[in-house]
Amino acid sequence: MPSSTKEAEVRERHPVAESDSSEGQQETKEPELSAEEKQQLLEAAIERSEKLAESQLEMAQYFLEHGKVDVAHRRLKEIVDKFPASSAAVDARQLLDSLATASH
Repeated sequence: MPSSTKEAEVRERHPVAESDSSEGQQETKEPELSAEEKQQLLEAAIERSEKLAESQLEMAQYFLEHGKVDVAHRRLKEIVDKFPASSAAVDARQLLDSLATASH
């Protein structure tokens, strides 16, 4: 089941707004999630982060291939900073190391 469908099912089963009768306003509450639902949401978030990091890495590689080393360097640093546990960050660190070695 796609992650967006899982998230939609969780939202349907767990409404997040309850009426606050004393003020007549909507109060937002965190939904009560099961351990399985929490795990599914976590896995979906990790997958999205991995995809985003991989996309950023592809852009950095494109910039390197087209001689935009400064732009690629910034993008690689951003991957390492924002997605340190991703597989793309491993590749980004290797590219940063090779760029540092090449510049010396």
